[in-house]
Formats: sequence, structure tokens, C-alpha cells
Amino acid sequence: MKKTKAKDKIKAIVIGDSQTPFIVYNTNVADMIGMEGIDSLWKSGANLSWLNGAVKNYNTDLNVSHVFISIGTNGAFNINDPIEELMRNLRHVFPNAKIYFIKGSIGWGNNINLSETDVIRYANKFYKNGANILTNGIGRTNEPHNAKLPAYKLIGQEINNILK
Repeated sequence: MKKTKAKDKIKAIVIGDSQTPFIVYNTNVADMIGMEGIDSLWKSGANLSWLNGAVKNYNTDLNVSHVFISIGTNGAFNINDPIEELMRNLRHVFPNAKIYFIKGSIGWGNNINLSETDVIRYANKFYKNGANILTNGIGRTNEPHNAKLPAYKLIGQEINNILK
């Protein structure tokens, strides 16, 4: 497994689904890894199982200081997702990172009938496995694929404040 050099720049990353770029757009301190696709840790339509596999196959990076996870929407916040395994893999691949979970969007697509309670239950499972939960989430929206949504601005500000 590749190990990065200690002199490399410390970085914060956002990983997950198609909402990842909109979160990154609204922060000046976090970035995505690669373009959407094979060598990235974000993908449109991705669910937690996809993200888990992508993380598992990613090279160890000692210089990532913070990982922000934006996932759950495409899996309808399934409480039976392998969250424990994802968290183990994140701690292995990014051993020096603090891990955060971003509550995703509901009210559109396959999750039109989900409630905020479903999202909170899902987030709590991340919390029980060592993730910090951002105060702000994307929440109910008819269309989450718009970088100008007020929720993304709030999430971006929260990430900026964490990394001050």
C-alpha cells in the first residue's frame, strides 16, 4: 500500500454521492478526490456499499486531516447498510483523519417518502461508530443538484468553521 510523505499538504475531503461537488463548491477548505469515476471517492447515484468498496481499494493517505461523508440518499438511508465496515475502512485508509457525517437530502427520487427521522436514525449509526455529525444537513428538497441551495451554504460554512 502506498504511504504519502509527511511533508505533503494536510487536506480535508468530501466523499460520497452526487451531492459531494455541491458541498465542496460551498467550502474553501475541503476538496473532492479526483473526477467522478474510477479513481475518486464520489459518484452520482452512489450508495454506501459502493463508497465502502471505493474506500477499501484506496491507497492509505496519512495526510488527510478530515473526511466529510455525504452518503445515504441513494440507499434510502438504509439502517442495515455496512456503516461499521465503512468506518473501519475509513480509519484504515485515513488513519489521521477526523470523520464527519453530513445528513443528506430527502423528498425526491427514491426517498420521496422518507422522513427526517430516517436520516437522523442513519446519522446516529455513524455517530455510534465514531463519526461526528454536522449540525447542518441538506434536508427536504425537490432537487438537491443545485450548488446554490441554502443548505449547501450552511454546510460549507460549518466545514469552514471546523477547519479554522
